[in-house]
Amino acid sequence: MITIGKINTLKVLQIKGKKCFLDGENYGQIFMRSAELPEGTLVGENVEVFIYSSNDGFAATRKTPHALLGEFACLEVVSSTDIGVFLDWGIEKDLYLPIRYIKDKAPVMTYKGKGRGTETSLPEKGDKLIIYVIPDPTSDGEIATNEISKYIVEEAEGLEANEEVDLFVYKFTD
Repeated sequence: MITIGKINTLKVLQIKGKKCFLDGENYGQIFMRSAELPEGTLVGENVEVFIYSSNDGFAATRKTPHALLGEFACLEVVSSTDIGVFLDWGIEKDLYLPIRYIKDKAPVMTYKGKGRGTETSLPEKGDKLIIYVIPDPTSDGEIATNEISKYIVEEAEGLEANEEVDLFVYKFTD
C-alpha cells in the first residue's frame, strides 16, 4: 500500500524522454523526472521514491525531504503570504504551513542576530520553524504544523540505554 508523504517502492510503468511514470496503485500513475531514475533502470523495475502531493495530483522524487509524514524538522521559511508560509522541504516542492496551523503566529527561532524571536507577526523569509508533517485534512497531501506539542510523546518506546538519538530543543520550561 502506498503512503503519500513517505518513501515507497514503485514499479516503473513508462519512460518517455524526460518523463517517467510509476505505478501509484490506487493513486494512478505518478510522475517523476526520468533523470532521477538510477542509470539503466528499465520499465517493470522497482524504484524507491518519496511521493508527495503536487498541483497535478502526485509526484515522486528519489530525493529525501528534510521530514517525512509524521516527523519533526527545523525548516527555513522561503516565503510568507496571507494564507501561511512555505518552508524549504529539501525537494523541489516547498512544504506549506497554513496560517491556521501556525501557533501564536510567531516563529520558534529567528536568525537575525537577535537570538530567539519574540515577534507576534507571521514568520518571515529566513525564519526557522520546528514543524511536524501531518496529512492535509482537505486533500490526500501533506502540510506542516508548528503546533507540535500535541505530537510530542512523553515517553519514548523502543530505545535502549546509551542509544544515540536526534532531538530538538523546542522550548525552555521552569
